[in-house]
Amino acid sequence: KSLYLGLAAVSFAAVAGTSVNASAKTYAKLSAPSTVLTTAANTRNVNLTGTNAIYSKPGTVKGAKVVATTTTAKRLAASKNGSDNFRAYRVVTTNRGSVYYKVVSFDGQYRGWVYGGKSATAFGGGVESYSTTTDPAATTDTTSSASSASSATSTSTSNQTNGLTADQKAATYKIASVGTSNDGTEVTYTYPAWTQYKKGRVITDSTPYKDATFKVTDQTTRTREGDLWVKIEATDAANSKANGWILYSGLKQAT
Repeated sequence: KSLYLGLAAVSFAAVAGTSVNASAKTYAKLSAPSTVLTTAANTRNVNLTGTNAIYSKPGTVKGAKVVATTTTAKRLAASKNGSDNFRAYRVVTTNRGSVYYKVVSFDGQYRGWVYGGKSATAFGGGVESYSTTTDPAATTDTTSSASSASSATSTSTSNQTNGLTADQKAATYKIASVGTSNDGTEVTYTYPAWTQYKKGRVITDSTPYKDATFKVTDQTTRTREGDLWVKIEATDAANSKANGWILYSGLKQAT
């Protein structure tokens, strides 16, 4: 009887110990300090996938707090506003082999760590590579609609999203409404607005260029908004300080 009771006591202690250990939360640790990503900036433009939240620290590390929930991440991933683009700039790996990237939204509202899969050289998990601009759909210049579009834009441009026709590329333009508005139509930008992190306006007031004329040298479409942007260059070098990107709808053809 004494032996039976002794074995029962030992068994109970073993079970109790196992229960306590199983309930204790274990945290991952960083294998090494985080490192700065050094690839070209545009290769580090990313979009959230919505499968993982953003944390103040790598998510499985002790003390990590939620910066953006998976619900928020899904909303940002589907956003039609370029300010919700993200840039990845640091990477770290935990002792469990999980990779986390530190990211920041272009408007600076969200900054933190998101699970990025198991590779430190390829985005995965809650973040994926993302092109903030895309080539506009080509326009067939041989159709009658092409010449009609060119005629219709003799004084102002339409909100077209397809590529420019040959006539539109060859035309000379003015800024339709000069001023200081930061909406893409009145001033020029180093890149189309919100397509590169911390890249802003070339000029903040186009009033001095109300009579300046420009030629279009490049074109692109913002991926999220779907609007057409063009790069313009002044026909007079004296106005070259205004050279940059602007919404095509912000221009009018010069007569």
